[in-house]
Amino acid sequence: MLREVLRSIFKKPATSSFPFEDHVPENHRGKIKWIPEKCIYCRLCERSCPTGACKFIPPKKAGEKGTIEIDIGKCVFCYECVLACPKDALEGTLDYKLAYISKSEKADEKLRKKN
Repeated sequence: MLREVLRSIFKKPATSSFPFEDHVPENHRGKIKWIPEKCIYCRLCERSCPTGACKFIPPKKAGEKGTIEIDIGKCVFCYECVLACPKDALEGTLDYKLAYISKSEKADEKLRKKN
């Protein structure tokens, strides 16, 4: 056992020092961002979402456009909505810090952008 300890002293650690160093792997699927300027409101994202996390919210007033709401609590980051969008109005980001301390704080945070 002493031999193993002495051998590992001079080796590089196998793990990363996460809280101090951010490491985002290639092809990481983070938070989904909606770009309202590109959206044509075809609702393909809503139909393609297997968990129902992507929803279309109709406008409150006539003449306004609706919004697309992505419930981070339900999202499994499969990116089916991103792939289904014909105008690339949904895009994936590298944002992965989505944890919150309490549910009332922001665990059910919904991404909303209004036109």
